[in-house]
Amino acid sequence: MATIVLALLAAVSFLPVLLTPIPAMVDYPNHLARMYVLSQNGTPGANPYYEVTWAFYPNLGMDLMVPQLARLMSVEDATRLFLLLSQVLIVTGALLLEWVRKKRIHLAGFAALAFLYCLPFSWGFVNFEFGIGLALWGMAVYLMLAESAWPLRFAAHSAFVAALYVGHFFSLGVYGAVLGLVELSRIRQGQTTHPVVAARLGALALPARLRCFRSCMSRQARSEAKATIGSSHSSRSGRSAS
Repeated sequence: MATIVLALLAAVSFLPVLLTPIPAMVDYPNHLARMYVLSQNGTPGANPYYEVTWAFYPNLGMDLMVPQLARLMSVEDATRLFLLLSQVLIVTGALLLEWVRKKRIHLAGFAALAFLYCLPFSWGFVNFEFGIGLALWGMAVYLMLAESAWPLRFAAHSAFVAALYVGHFFSLGVYGAVLGLVELSRIRQGQTTHPVVAARLGALALPARLRCFRSCMSRQARSEAKATIGSSHSSRSGRSAS
C-alpha cells in the first residue's frame, strides 16, 4: 500500500514540470536563456554578442547536458527534461540509499518528495538539485560496494567525484562529508584501517585541491595583470610629465 501511495505522490510531484512550459523558479529564465546561447554556439544562428569559453569549473551540469539534448528536441523541452531528471535523481537516490542501508523502503521516498519543491527549487538552483540527486546515488553506490574489490570501489568513487565536481561543487562537499562520517564509523567499529580510509578519501580531496589551486593561480594572474597595467600607466605618466 505504501508503495502505491509513494508512486502516486511521485507522479503528482513530477506533473508540474511536465505540464508547465516555464516552471515558476526565479532563476529559470536565466538558465533557459543561457541554454539557448550554448545550444546555438558554433552554428550559423549563434548569438554574435556572446562568446562561449569552456574551462575546468564546477556547476556545469546542465550546461554540458542540455545542449546535447537540444539536438534531439527543443531547448525548452531539453531544459525541462534536465529539471525532471534532477527531481527523479533526488527521489530515486533517497530510495536507493535507504534500501542499501536498511534493506527496505520506509520513509526516504516520502521525505524526498516533501522537500522536492523547497527553497532551492523556488530560487531555480537546477544544478544544485541535479548535484544533490547525484550525490545521493553516489552515497548509495559507495555503501553498496563497501565490501567489494578495491579497484571497483575506487573506479566508482572517482567517477562520482568527477561527475559531482562538474555537476555542482556543493554536492561534492555533501558527498565527501557523508563518506567521511561513514569511514570514521567503520574505523570505530574496527572494519577498516586509517591507511585504507586515507586512500579512499584521497580521490575525493583531489578535485577540491585542484579547484583551490586554480583559484589561487587565477588570483595571482589577475594581480600580475593589474600590476603590469599600473606600471605601464605610471611609465606613460612619467614620460608625459617630462
